[in-house]
Amino acid sequence: MKNLFYLFIILSCIQLSAQVGISSLTNYTPGAGTGLSVDGNVTIRDRIFVGGTDLTLGNPGKNGQVLVSQGTGLPPRWRTLNIPTVEENFFYLIYNNAFTDFTNDNTVNEGITINSTAGNNGPYELGITRASLGTDFTTITGLTKTFEVYSNENQVYITFEAVAHITGGGTDIGADFVCGIFAGGNTTTTRTLRGLRKLTLQQSYGASSNPFITYTQIALADDLGIGLHQVEVACKRTASHGTLPTLTIGRSASTNINEFVAKSSLKVEVYEAPQVFNDIVQ
Repeated sequence: MKNLFYLFIILSCIQLSAQVGISSLTNYTPGAGTGLSVDGNVTIRDRIFVGGTDLTLGNPGKNGQVLVSQGTGLPPRWRTLNIPTVEENFFYLIYNNAFTDFTNDNTVNEGITINSTAGNNGPYELGITRASLGTDFTTITGLTKTFEVYSNENQVYITFEAVAHITGGGTDIGADFVCGIFAGGNTTTTRTLRGLRKLTLQQSYGASSNPFITYTQIALADDLGIGLHQVEVACKRTASHGTLPTLTIGRSASTNINEFVAKSSLKVEVYEAPQVFNDIVQ
């Protein structure tokens, strides 16, 4: 009978007050807008129902689910966390994307044409900045892309593929060129050389066969910090054999191939040893 009396008093207080506070402290006042405030540990021995009404209990959730806030004015909801198993010191593919600078409008604005050999012809060292090379190199602007790194433990693989094409005749027999892959930061002063290849493209003396080659170049950047970064591809003509044949990269130099065949492409793969973010729910 005594317990029933205490229960009656508690229920009466709940009905008479818009706010209920439970605390071992004297004069404890719940925060503004709070219906029930508990100051201290709470042990729940049975189910929690959310989203109910005056006539229904609501959703008790399922095994393994957690309560997730839906924001101001909305009740929480049960969610199943989709968190993969992450092994320590293992690298996982976090970002993967491929790009091309081909605009599909049948014009010749894809790729680059390089007819000058002026400027710095190397040798080029790993880690030199894009800014230090200035206009000596010509950027394939459609392949400059931004990506994000989330962990200091990372490996970024960059794959560049293009068609190089020359045209001419008589003594216009060939050209040497280099293409570099730069990565890091968002400016030419932070993007540094990560990989470079030198190639020679030539035709027989007196011929006018307009030869072309397709080549693939791979670079690795494994020291990028957390944040946004850009990748850039830039090329330079380093020598001409004979007089001065027209040299194009990622663009047709003659009618024996078209712009679609000659287009360049880039693939960026970011592998990381993931850090744990407890506030992310998939």
